[in-house]
Amino acid sequence: LASSLGEAAPLWRAETPDFKTLVRLVAAAGLLEAQSALPLSDIAGNVGDAEDGLGGRTRPVASTATKVSRALEVERFERAVVPHLLLLSLGLHGLGLGAGRLGRGVHTLLDGALCGESASGVPTHEITEAILLLQACGKLGLQEPWTMPLMRRAANDIDRLSRGERRALGSILLDLARGLEGSTTRSLGRQTPKHHPAGSPEATI
Repeated sequence: LASSLGEAAPLWRAETPDFKTLVRLVAAAGLLEAQSALPLSDIAGNVGDAEDGLGGRTRPVASTATKVSRALEVERFERAVVPHLLLLSLGLHGLGLGAGRLGRGVHTLLDGALCGESASGVPTHEITEAILLLQACGKLGLQEPWTMPLMRRAANDIDRLSRGERRALGSILLDLARGLEGSTTRSLGRQTPKHHPAGSPEATI
């Protein structure tokens, strides 16, 4: 990852964004940093110091978080698909940039895609992929702010989902229900589940 971040330096300045590469790098760095698996100081040190031409190092470069914050503009991702926006959001939060300019801008784009007037036009495969990405990143749960908007979007589009998408999302929905207090595989169909306030995420699941 450290090598990839160094090799990706031209991408920070590219006029035409390579969404997949940029988003995956930011997401990977952020998710690893959130798990304390790849300290930013190590990233900066490995990718980082400028060479003096004699094999020595003269000055450290900015950390990954600083590089991302300075180099990327939210306008660059205005046409990004929902899964890419979601990964970018997870990465920015992991890097501590969720409340910053870029983090707020990505949040606005993602919120508009899932809850705005154009939400009904989002392809179902994007919603399904985004939910599966949350699960793969270990972020699928009621504590994750994008879980419920994504699940509601999928529910609203139930008639448009393919058979494979329904099967995948049905399995995820069951896992979420199992995680709620008082719910078990056996109780879901045979007993009344624990009462949750109407309109709450738990009641929605």
